[in-house]
Amino acid sequence: KKPLPEGTEDLSDLHTITIDASYTRDVDDALSLSFDGEDILVGIHITDVSHFVDGNDVLHKELKERATSIYLPELMIPMIPPVLSEQAASLIVGELRPAVSVIARVGTDLRIKEHRLTRSLIRVRDRLSYEEADERIAQGGTNEATLYRVACSFRAQRVAAGALIFKDPELSVRVVGDKEIEVKVRERENSAQVLVSEMMILANNLFARFLKDRPVPGIFRSQPPPLEKVELGEHYDPVQSHRAKRALSRGDIGIAPAPHSTLGLELYTTATSPLRRYTDLLVQAQLKSGIQGKPYPRGKNDLEKIISEISYRLDRASLMERERQRYFLLKHLERRRDEEFEAVVLHRFPRFHLVQLTSLCVNAALSTPNSLSLNPYDRALVRIDKINPRDDKLGLALVRLL
Repeated sequence: KKPLPEGTEDLSDLHTITIDASYTRDVDDALSLSFDGEDILVGIHITDVSHFVDGNDVLHKELKERATSIYLPELMIPMIPPVLSEQAASLIVGELRPAVSVIARVGTDLRIKEHRLTRSLIRVRDRLSYEEADERIAQGGTNEATLYRVACSFRAQRVAAGALIFKDPELSVRVVGDKEIEVKVRERENSAQVLVSEMMILANNLFARFLKDRPVPGIFRSQPPPLEKVELGEHYDPVQSHRAKRALSRGDIGIAPAPHSTLGLELYTTATSPLRRYTDLLVQAQLKSGIQGKPYPRGKNDLEKIISEISYRLDRASLMERERQRYFLLKHLERRRDEEFEAVVLHRFPRFHLVQLTSLCVNAALSTPNSLSLNPYDRALVRIDKINPRDDKLGLALVRLL
């Protein structure tokens, strides 16, 4: 094992936890909470993957070729070999791990007073599933409940700055057991989901500030304002969400810091998933050099070249994930051709209506007689008319209006 470098802060005495899906094996982020008087000290800890891979040009070349881990319903293709991503660099309970940590001091008003970045050594004490974390938050008086309150305060500040919070449920399609297709719809707005997502957004925002202020060359994420005014309510509204997404501008990745409108932040990067994204791994290495006051590994031109080289690979991986999920979803629906589904109309086109199957949050085309014109929010009972998973074909027929 490589010895830990000088300047590493021993944070292994903190009560550090991870929150992930029960089946996750590549764990790269953890949280801690402690107190200093009335102030809350929130720790966000990201496994230091660069500790294991920096200096290995052959491995770096392979990681750049892969660019990202790919999560398919039937398998996961890791960016980093499992011996690292699931073992040596994964935040496993009881094991000492090098990390890059953000320690934020939060006042009684639940606003950040100050923060610092440090290279650290941590030890995870407890691994929680999202369901277990939800239970602890609901109990109140727990560390998880306090962290959730801080997360909600940070989210409220983002919303006040113009952030858009999409509350679409998450569709999970997995192949389990003997080729059984498991389809589940999970709420994104469960307390534990909000806690983890907001803490990662906070860490990435603070990482971006650090890079800009030093300054250290980095990779930034940005997004121009929507093409038109967007409004989202307190609860998930499929029609509202569909309209909002059509109005969003395309996000960008580059070396120049710029606002991210959907997140409601002036600066943003991503460095919280170094086990899964090559750009996060690069940003982590840049951050570490800034923390230590040492020359940074890569300059702006180098980072810009890497972005141009891997952008198509990232797009290709994202397309592959969507297509495989869609394929297995249609295979699942193929077995349910005799069922009827409730649907809500999202948009009316000249030759068909775009609807969403409410139980699965899946969009599809509904054919109707020329004489029948439906409007957004109209509801109907539908059945599968045509379906071909290989050709990505799903057509619905109207049973009756509701």
